[in-house]
Amino acid sequence: MSTLLPDQDPLKIQDRWLTIIYTVEDEYKTLHVIAPTTQLLDQWYTTLVVLRQLRLDFMAGVFHGSSQESELWEKHHFSGADRSKDNKLSYSEVKTLCRRLNFGGTEDEVKRRFKEVDIGHKEYLTYEEFREFVRQIRERTELRAIYEEVKKGKPFTFQVFEEFMRDCQKSTLSKEDLEKIYNSFLPAGPQKPEEEASRPWAFGSFSLFLQSGYSVAFTEALEPPPSSSDTTTVKPTTLGRGIWQDMTHPLSSYFICSSHNTYLIGNQLVGDSSVEGYIRALLGGCRSVEMDIYDGPSGGLGITAVNAISTEVGDLKEDLEQAVSMVQGAVESEENVAGVQASGGADAKELIPGEPIVTHGGTLTSSVSVRRICEAIERYAFVTSPYPVIISGEVHCSLEQQKVLVNIMREVFGDKLVVAPIDGYDADSVLPSPEALKGRILLKAKN
Repeated sequence: MSTLLPDQDPLKIQDRWLTIIYTVEDEYKTLHVIAPTTQLLDQWYTTLVVLRQLRLDFMAGVFHGSSQESELWEKHHFSGADRSKDNKLSYSEVKTLCRRLNFGGTEDEVKRRFKEVDIGHKEYLTYEEFREFVRQIRERTELRAIYEEVKKGKPFTFQVFEEFMRDCQKSTLSKEDLEKIYNSFLPAGPQKPEEEASRPWAFGSFSLFLQSGYSVAFTEALEPPPSSSDTTTVKPTTLGRGIWQDMTHPLSSYFICSSHNTYLIGNQLVGDSSVEGYIRALLGGCRSVEMDIYDGPSGGLGITAVNAISTEVGDLKEDLEQAVSMVQGAVESEENVAGVQASGGADAKELIPGEPIVTHGGTLTSSVSVRRICEAIERYAFVTSPYPVIISGEVHCSLEQQKVLVNIMREVFGDKLVVAPIDGYDADSVLPSPEALKGRILLKAKN
């Protein structure tokens, strides 16, 4: 450990620090890893990104996977749904599976499809019949209409695909990159590599492509996604963040990915509050996060087990104070500040005397320091996107602590915080554009 931590300054090892956020039985956990070298850290990061994407692709395989991935998905779920282990799925087992995976439509639609594929009216499905059942569910009639329109009665060759990508999808990828994508959706076969581009796509390949990561609305993949068979070239810096849409319209012209009760990572009434929720939301692409802000502790007592400060329920605070242990030395130290900056989550629940907190008012959820949340937002705000982050604040604290809140945000966010109208914009008539607000943080508040 001494070779990894030669001193106590976390800022000197932050380029080798990786925090993994995961869940165990719906409860968030964190694992902080320090690699011996930055190169080894990159290997860890790339491997975890690939494994995570493979898992996501597998779980969504009914709609998004290749033919091999779909078959693996079908075998996995057929076996899991077959409770009697007789290689047959009754209607009850199929209905339960559809409800659990949230696909198949209404109960009447599931029953209709079940009867259509139940050859001989046996009242159960074999594995092959189950595959046909899944094929009918994944059939997208609107995509078939697009397929027929694009190919115009001709075979769907690479030339047709390239024209579709240039004219309809506005792709700027090179011909070589488009060929890689095209070939990755061809059915497996004995053909030579130089013959791949001449093989036409069937509708199934086109449908899989449109539902894959290559066709997401707001990014363009520069490399095959981690679910591709060739994952050795996947790098975190080449997963594609090219934006070709016009980002110069007023902010109100766009749909904004938002998070509600961002600080809660568990039960909405009795769960924990943590900065981890903000880290996860921002790394997941959210551009609007929420804070419910209340007066924090005025003395040295930090009650973190339950939301005693903001429940506003009679003498509950006094009763709870007797039931929790006192936090000794709950004061902000230089060591603690450095630790939070390095990990984004260490000591996140420690309340700071005289500073406001974030909590779910009127509940028994725990509380978290506003300062700690702001430090996490400042660190992770622009990792996945350069466009502005909006803090949606419900301010329930006193005027005195509102002033403290302002000072905290100015101190932590610095020039990133928007505190005056953007040059060239009349804030009373039109909002600035995402382009004009790149790298900025906005506070949208109500009292």
